Amino acid sequence: MTVRYWKPLEDALQRTRALLFAPFDAVRWFVLGFTAWLIHLGSMGGSAAGNDPDLQAHVRTGDWEGAFDALGEAFGELLPSGLAAMLILGLIALGILISLVLLWVGSRARFVWLENLTRGDHRLGQHWSSQGHLGDSFFLWKVIFYAALLVVITPIVLFGGLIGALTGEGIGGPATVMGWVGLGIAVVLVAVVAGYVDFFAESFVTRIMHRRSVGVMAGWREFGRLFGERPGHFVLVGIAKLVLRLAGGALVLAVGLATCCVGFLLVSLPYIGAVLQLPIYVALRYYDLCWLGQLDPDLGPPDPARLTAGESTPDSDPSP
Repeated sequence: MTVRYWKPLEDALQRTRALLFAPFDAVRWFVLGFTAWLIHLGSMGGSAAGNDPDLQAHVRTGDWEGAFDALGEAFGELLPSGLAAMLILGLIALGILISLVLLWVGSRARFVWLENLTRGDHRLGQHWSSQGHLGDSFFLWKVIFYAALLVVITPIVLFGGLIGALTGEGIGGPATVMGWVGLGIAVVLVAVVAGYVDFFAESFVTRIMHRRSVGVMAGWREFGRLFGERPGHFVLVGIAKLVLRLAGGALVLAVGLATCCVGFLLVSLPYIGAVLQLPIYVALRYYDLCWLGQLDPDLGPPDPARLTAGESTPDSDPSP
């Protein structure tokens, strides 16, 4: 069997037109846009401590001990040391809690999204309840995955922080430069592997879980079988999906420039931006399903005619 990459895109665009434009339904757009927005929540963050000039000077010269001292002094100038420590710990705990809640919401929303795209409807509450056990299973896997990733990344980051201190040469010394090169290679390798694992989970394992109505580990086992048969194609589809995402970003950029930046303002608005970019999100998700359907037709999306008719089909029921 020949595995194609362009044909799934054509099929995905055909299904996107059927779901969103045949006919156009504003209510459907807003409901599906809300689900897409839930999936993409949780990407904000920042820190004001990095603006401290003394801290930046220590980092630039490779003086990591001085950098940590400067960081402590920055907080100490604002609050008594005990209160500053409690505040920092409280903010970290709050940030972790908010991140977990958003991750849980996004995990459940992924299966609501799959129900909408495979049934051709835009129901939210009913699918949130019926698919909740799948979302909870995927959420637990995500927590373990990110924790494992943190365990892998932390030693690499600590190694990078110790390079300057151990060599005593500053950030420009030969040994330090070699250390940073090695650190960069390690970071790239970890990022590529983690990126592919996350891509496989969100694009294919979730579909297997949804179609078979099984937990995340059973989904990974079936995916492992498919991957073992065609590992090269799964690597290539990851690259193809990245190219499609970049093309979608370029399209948004073009629209933003054509509208004198009004488009940029609109897509930056929470929720509204997801509604406006809905065709891109839908097409990208249908691409996953259409490509996977080549390997196992039972995992593919429904025919466009069923989406146009708005028929509610029990796609998430396990096959007999």
